[in-house]
Amino acid sequence: MNAYTWPRRTAGTVLYQRHRKRIVIIIVSCLLVIGFDAYAEQKMESGRTRQPEPTDVNENQTWQTNASEMLDATHTQMSKSVKDFAARIDTFLANDRGLEEEKGDRLRLRLISRFDEDGNVSFKQHVSIHLKLPKIRKRFMLVMEELGEGDQLDDIKKEDNIEELNAFFRLILHETEHERLDFDTGLSFKPEPNPIGRVRYRIDINFGRWNFRPTQLIYWKLDDGFGETSRLDLERYLFDRDLLRFTEEVTWSEVSSGVEFITTAAYLRAFSDLAACGLFFNIFAHTRPSAMIDSYRLSFTYRRTIYKHWIYFQVEPVLEAPRDEDFRIVPSIYFMLETAFP
Repeated sequence: MNAYTWPRRTAGTVLYQRHRKRIVIIIVSCLLVIGFDAYAEQKMESGRTRQPEPTDVNENQTWQTNASEMLDATHTQMSKSVKDFAARIDTFLANDRGLEEEKGDRLRLRLISRFDEDGNVSFKQHVSIHLKLPKIRKRFMLVMEELGEGDQLDDIKKEDNIEELNAFFRLILHETEHERLDFDTGLSFKPEPNPIGRVRYRIDINFGRWNFRPTQLIYWKLDDGFGETSRLDLERYLFDRDLLRFTEEVTWSEVSSGVEFITTAAYLRAFSDLAACGLFFNIFAHTRPSAMIDSYRLSFTYRRTIYKHWIYFQVEPVLEAPRDEDFRIVPSIYFMLETAFP
């Protein structure tokens, strides 16, 4: 075995010694090539994984920032749109919400006629004056209103209401884009003078196309005592000229029938700057001496400017189902001519 293997070992040794330099050079060259390839591939992998990261992160952050800004801008614009549109259509229709927010000088003269199912005709008039008093204070106003039993347009339409004249000073204590706080003090004449005072707070909370509007009114009259009215409006901006509104109004006073509720669903549409309409469904209820519904009412209001922006014509057909008529449907129609200065 040794004789057989030794020569081969000797021959290998001789061969190794003869080509040792070449073998070393080849091995070293292979190692260098393998090492260089590994290093190059590592650099490429590192470049593929780490080098684009700052660019990707920047692009990601830029996209997220732009998307966030775009969503915020859209939300702000939509919120402003529903609030501004609601204010415009309330002002045009001259409803109670719009009149509550008036700040400029304005004189309103209203002539209202009512036709009932028996052909009877009744007439009412309404006068209101809002005057700014800038020399006294920028947020000070003089308000004079000739109203019925209460301070809503619906009260003016009642046949058995008692006419009264309210004259008071209004001080806007706090006002921002989304909230307002008023304080009123003055006299109510019906016909004897009756001191009055009230505080009103309103805030707008926006949710995109939805607007949530709580309003709180606390008032005092010498002959009626204290009372409060809480109103919640939930509005939805539809299309370009439409507004959907749900309202819950709760009133309690020392002379009320317990807690009095008014639930309203309304659909308002502005045809143009000269014409608008509204469809309203109301439920009236109270809690004393027992909880019961007083009436249901369905009404449609159409209002149009007939001369520039200071003479208006309004028609309002009404279907009402009062409890004292055993909820029989009682139709009527109102016509109103209004002059507003300026």
